[in-house]
Amino acid sequence: MEEKRLDELLNEEMTMNEEEIKRTEKIINKKMNEKILRRSLIVSLVVVLITAACIAGVRKYQNYLEDKNAFHLDELEMTLGGRGIEGWTQEQIEEMNAFIYAHAYTTLFYPGKVLSKGQNSISGIEKLEPGIYQFSAWMTDLFEISYSYGNDEIVKIKISESDFVIGEYSYLENGRIFQNALIQNSFFEDGIDMHDEIESLPETSIVSLDVMFHEAVSIDELLEYQKNHMDSRVIYAVTHCNNIESSEENWDRPYGFNLYEGNTYWAKMSWDTWTNYPSLTLNEDSAFLPSNNLWRTLPDYTSKELENHYLSCMKLLVNNNVTWCRDDLMKIIADVEENGVQVRGMRIYASLKDALELYDHENVQFIMIQDVKLSKYQK
Repeated sequence: MEEKRLDELLNEEMTMNEEEIKRTEKIINKKMNEKILRRSLIVSLVVVLITAACIAGVRKYQNYLEDKNAFHLDELEMTLGGRGIEGWTQEQIEEMNAFIYAHAYTTLFYPGKVLSKGQNSISGIEKLEPGIYQFSAWMTDLFEISYSYGNDEIVKIKISESDFVIGEYSYLENGRIFQNALIQNSFFEDGIDMHDEIESLPETSIVSLDVMFHEAVSIDELLEYQKNHMDSRVIYAVTHCNNIESSEENWDRPYGFNLYEGNTYWAKMSWDTWTNYPSLTLNEDSAFLPSNNLWRTLPDYTSKELENHYLSCMKLLVNNNVTWCRDDLMKIIADVEENGVQVRGMRIYASLKDALELYDHENVQFIMIQDVKLSKYQK
């Protein structure tokens, strides 16, 4: 009897031990799973953080490389001298230096449009993204000036490697350019007689014309023409067509230079600049502003100054690789240095009398009206 009870007690004790063991195993397993889960979460979080840091680091390094390899304003050859930048910040110096490049670019590629910038308009240059900067300047459209009013506006200028974007203006879309041959032919096929059209205008009219010559003329001859026709204004001289090596008269994208420029006399050139780029700016020590003086008087630029100005603007852009047509400009520079400037066409603000005279002139190969104003006083 006692032995049976003892066995029962032992069985009960073993049963209790097994249950406790199971409960203990469950608790241990639960704790271990919680610990494993916590460690897994920590490891996952660490992996995520490390991955994010790596991605951010790679992006930061890529941005660093992109910025390092991009165009920088301080890589541009400095044109300004000490007498003109005393007391200026580095940012102001870079902005005015960039303006000189934009000014040269406008002279070459924006017929009739000139840039101006005074000391008070140095508002700060903005870096839009790696290799692209933006600043402001005044633009004057010489084909929109009345006798008593200058049409000036502030434009944003973007500068990057091998490219400028000046306001909303496009050389091909807004510049005064000769039309291509198809437009020329269709113009005459439509039976429009330009002589009759010009002759029908009021005597006070001012006509904006594109003119192409049979035989090229010199700058001296162009200036002499201007002096003998004071009721008109020659604004832009055309020297080459877009295909430099071709003998074909393809004038849909001519090259040349403005005979006027805006206010640049706050930008004082250095001695080295004047040595390497003579007459880079024409108004440094002059207050002649075309918006105020276009119809009142003429600038006293000589043919040599204008030739140097043309060459210097091209060389500045070519030497610093900030032009989309570097190869063409190099060929033009070589041609001008060997043969001088040969003026093959012009953009002119002509009086009615001078417009009719040009239409009948034996050396005029092609002439096209771009715009008409009823008088010098029309805005």
